[in-house]
Amino acid sequence: MTTKKLTILATSDIHGKLYPYDYILNQEDRNGSMAQLSTCLKEQYHSEDTFLVDAGDVIQGNHAELFQQEPIHPMVQAMNDFHYDIHVIGNHDIDFGMDVLQTMIHTMNGTVLTGNIYDPTGKPLAPGYRILTKNGIRVAFIGMTTPLVQLWTTKQLEGCTVTSAVEETRKIIDSIKGSYDLLVGVFHMAVDNELCTPDTGVTDLAKVCPEFDLIISSHAHKLIEAVDLNGILTVQNASKANSLIRIEFELEETDNGYQCVRKTSKAILTKDYEPDQAFLNAYLPYHLRQIEDISQVIGTLEGSSLAPDNELPWMPQSLLQPTALLTLIHDTMIYFSGARVSAAPLLTAAANLQPGPIHKYDLSKIFKYNNDLCLIELNGKQLRQYMEWSCQFFQQWKPGDLSWYTDDAHPMYNYDMFYGVNYEVDISKPAGSRITNLTWTDGTPVQDEEVFSLCTTSFRTETVLTRPGEIYTEDQLPVLLEAEIHNELGTIRELIGYYIQDVMHGILTSRCEDNWELIGTDWDEELHEKALELLKEDILKPEQFLDDSRHSKPITIDDIQAYLDL
Repeated sequence: MTTKKLTILATSDIHGKLYPYDYILNQEDRNGSMAQLSTCLKEQYHSEDTFLVDAGDVIQGNHAELFQQEPIHPMVQAMNDFHYDIHVIGNHDIDFGMDVLQTMIHTMNGTVLTGNIYDPTGKPLAPGYRILTKNGIRVAFIGMTTPLVQLWTTKQLEGCTVTSAVEETRKIIDSIKGSYDLLVGVFHMAVDNELCTPDTGVTDLAKVCPEFDLIISSHAHKLIEAVDLNGILTVQNASKANSLIRIEFELEETDNGYQCVRKTSKAILTKDYEPDQAFLNAYLPYHLRQIEDISQVIGTLEGSSLAPDNELPWMPQSLLQPTALLTLIHDTMIYFSGARVSAAPLLTAAANLQPGPIHKYDLSKIFKYNNDLCLIELNGKQLRQYMEWSCQFFQQWKPGDLSWYTDDAHPMYNYDMFYGVNYEVDISKPAGSRITNLTWTDGTPVQDEEVFSLCTTSFRTETVLTRPGEIYTEDQLPVLLEAEIHNELGTIRELIGYYIQDVMHGILTSRCEDNWELIGTDWDEELHEKALELLKEDILKPEQFLDDSRHSKPITIDDIQAYLDL
């Protein structure tokens, strides 16, 4: 009996990571890149019995939008150099419009698939499947894009029709029965459903289409070396070329072709590989263009820094009082969304900007992470529920406490500050009953039944605002109006850059909207100031007030009793 072997190497969600460099942070980043993937593939790839496939999101991210008007995008050129056999369109590959997408499709040497997006004439943007043969093994690849792409790229897909990936896949499998030895799904879809929407994750797809030998999932940026979905081996890569997954098949010959008798999968981390020097040399001109672009001065900050000095060394002042830093973020979000209310977190403790020139790469000092801007509809009661959830960040103040302190179960990135309303957070009260004096900016109380729009981050939208759990039950969920607002311009971070450059005409001042206040700390102000003074003098040590996870404990009267001049 003849036995043969076949290998599939899978990537996804590379998001513009051509060079081992993070252009947003303006620093080297060897956690993954196409340059390191090049070295890895020289070890892993053998053209006679190996397929190389990608599950989407290639040309967006890490400042790759700089090249969207090139005759061939450098990310596409690199994929051609690596001899990719299959590429499935990801939702972010559509961010820059149909012209850019069509250029990507037509310049890709490998087969581009997506069987559930149709252009205005009813023609698929790309085929839904392709049967390819290596080492005598016929492999049917089926490729689909998450149907939620119609929410995130509404403008770019105007006139197009997005259909169910599950239904399209089922139809293809039925039509090609008997013409393949292996059936492989390459889906730009997460394992789980998104936004509480059925058939948007490959788990639902696997239930309807159990014939697959392998499903390559993507989109969620979570490394899954192997998981069994309805008997189907399912894998998923991380993002930014951090990983490559190797799937090996052993097949035995039958009267009707070959049948899989054994399959294994293994995740390979590209950070363990040195960048390919030949690749670095070939793509150096693109790297230099990106460095030049991010070094551009887009404006000037006049006056003081965007956030004042911290009173407590371990706690950013922007968490304790309104600051120009958060005002800038909120101004940007309101401007681009048209929402009545905005909600945003402080993403890093060091977030700030000092007076002077503002470079493109400085935007990461304001808003570090890759969050998109989303618009939801909710009422006053839902807003209050959201705000109460958010301010769980603080522990309840107790008599004798001389400082604020936080709840280690509710991390800083889950603490949002709100704009478009005035409010107080009374931390002398237990979590769930802290929001007081919630009014509109004209002083009118926010009514429970009032309906209005709110803009916030994609992370917050996807994790708690549009799925039941931490804040809302299934029947209480706000309505998602628009996801990834102006994503053709970039994430919230890039939108802040456009706001500074185009709306503020390059001149930024430290304007602070003083619309909220922490109250309920009924400490003696002299003792509070004494505690802060002892910290500045290094008599009290910050590490005394931090637990193992770097969440804070309060400074108390007992802590400073020995230093009081009684």
